[in-house]
Amino acid sequence: MDVKYKSDGWILVMLSLMAALVLFFVSDDSYAHDFFNKADSAWFFMCGKAWMNGLNPYVDFADSKGPLLWLIYGAGYLIRPRDFTGVFWLSCVCYAVILFESFRTAELLTDDRRTAFLSAVAMLLFLFFPVLHNEVRCEDFASLFVAISVYQASCLTLGRRGHPIRRWMVMGVCLGAVVMMKYSIAPLPLLAMVVAGSTRLRHRTLRGRAVLAALAGMALVVVPFLAYFWAKGSLGCLIQEYVVNTMRITPVGIKPYYLTALMPLMVVPVALLSRRMPLPATKKTGLAFVGGVVVLTIVSNLWIHDLRHLEYGDFFTQDNVGRQEFHDYEYVISQVRKPRIVSMGGYMGLGTSCEALPACRYWARQSGATEEMIASQVKCCRSMEADFVIVHTDLPEMMAEMRRIGYHEMDRATQWYPFVLYSKRQLSLPPVDYHVSDLDVLLKR
Repeated sequence: MDVKYKSDGWILVMLSLMAALVLFFVSDDSYAHDFFNKADSAWFFMCGKAWMNGLNPYVDFADSKGPLLWLIYGAGYLIRPRDFTGVFWLSCVCYAVILFESFRTAELLTDDRRTAFLSAVAMLLFLFFPVLHNEVRCEDFASLFVAISVYQASCLTLGRRGHPIRRWMVMGVCLGAVVMMKYSIAPLPLLAMVVAGSTRLRHRTLRGRAVLAALAGMALVVVPFLAYFWAKGSLGCLIQEYVVNTMRITPVGIKPYYLTALMPLMVVPVALLSRRMPLPATKKTGLAFVGGVVVLTIVSNLWIHDLRHLEYGDFFTQDNVGRQEFHDYEYVISQVRKPRIVSMGGYMGLGTSCEALPACRYWARQSGATEEMIASQVKCCRSMEADFVIVHTDLPEMMAEMRRIGYHEMDRATQWYPFVLYSKRQLSLPPVDYHVSDLDVLLKR
């Protein structure tokens, strides 16, 4: 065995480099991608930015996700306020830890560090399976805690390493973190706890201590958030928006990207299979395997999500009409410092470069939005609290309402960017020769 495989530090560095390389091409938050054509990540970034700028979560702005996710995106905003690359670096750290936890789990199951390392590399094919993964979302950051739970449960199940009660506490922390991000993912760390408990907790006293340790770990994450919102007088709003309203408006069904959070579990069958069908054993074949997995992960994602859709993709080599229209709107919005925005029919990151903020609690229309939420948006616009309103062309009645209220229509929508921008004030349109090049996107100028 190569001596380098004896060092956890070397393993972590190699897996971190691979995660960063793959995410550079795959993640919509990276330097290789534009603000244009974003979805969930832009939405979460707006919420994190609003929190960092002093707005009150679930009172001044709301969404169906938990406060820990907004805290992560808020940290990304503090790193880079006017683009998504701060979030990109946080996701690199997230996936480096996921891969390292996968390595540690595989090592337990195979008793061979080289095989465990190559098993962790193979996990890239599952973590970034292109049909399921097309943007870094809540499920990606939740996967970190699922991967940690899988490793801790594997240690408990196999009776390896460390004090078991501490492992139960760590799994409780993971459960609490997932609950504070997206509670529908909570069954995954719970599943790891059930598997570990069913194999190791045969004595009643030990079961009681394990449950208490897990609850204590969960409390370490959940209680500070509850205390914060209680102190702010918005604990009821947290419960109403994050729990009650999410249950009311979330469509029934499973979207493909939901399965992203399941992918850390795949390390178990990958490791067990590698024991029967050993991965490349020599240094040369091992390097070829690693390179092949990395290239296949990148190329498959780019082909499915970008290269097949040149007309609306956001990769920096895709200079298209939709991207130009988006930046024309950014040009207009940037004339107002920290403007307030309402988005009707979708939010794709508009206003990021000028640090736009939500104009009201339901600043962006969610899927399944209630009449109350829609009325709140309209009321905000009628009182002219929003500097800008973005309306999807599927809502012609709202377009007419914006004109009636007195908002100025700044431009017409295009086929590939079906939104119309309305401004409270008449502002300058971009010059005829205004253009955002591929190099501008890559360098984030």
